[in-house]
Amino acid sequence: MTFKKIFFLFVIFSLFFTACDKNSKEKDEQGLTQKNISSDKIENTKNSFALTMLNGNSLSIKTQNDRITFNNNNKISLFMFFTTWCKPCIAQILDLNRFEEKYKQNLQIIGILIEEQDRQNIEAFMQKNKIKFDVAIGDNNYLFAKSLGGINGMPTLFLFDKNNNLIRQYLGLIPIEMLEIDIQKAID
Repeated sequence: MTFKKIFFLFVIFSLFFTACDKNSKEKDEQGLTQKNISSDKIENTKNSFALTMLNGNSLSIKTQNDRITFNNNNKISLFMFFTTWCKPCIAQILDLNRFEEKYKQNLQIIGILIEEQDRQNIEAFMQKNKIKFDVAIGDNNYLFAKSLGGINGMPTLFLFDKNNNLIRQYLGLIPIEMLEIDIQKAID
């Protein structure tokens, strides 16, 4: 095998198993960093809040004794926690856009932005990356992250079935085949 082939395989392999660390000192273009997200799960509490979508819609979230419920419109739900500066997050967006089109009858995808950005920058990011799914913005995104047990890196994805049961949590760039298998199992 030539050096180029070995190098190419190494790069591809490392992309699939890469995540942006929450402790990364990297900053986005405006110099903003993400808020600290504790890994302390919100336990034995009853809490209600809403995620605000960039398009003006909202998603009500209720937590009670380690149980999270939300309106899923009788679909499975995939939440992706991301930042605008995270390269693996940006790479995962392309796959999620495909799933949004392919499974729109059975799957709702919601991006959860874990970063403070003004609306104009977020809209420009969404347009540049052609994001086709809803994106939640605001401080309640951090509360949602804590209610799920915290975020240890980016991207972090959570897949829920139609009954709001957590099926799987993913950290880092997930191979499209693996994610699609889990989505198809959750739909069936």
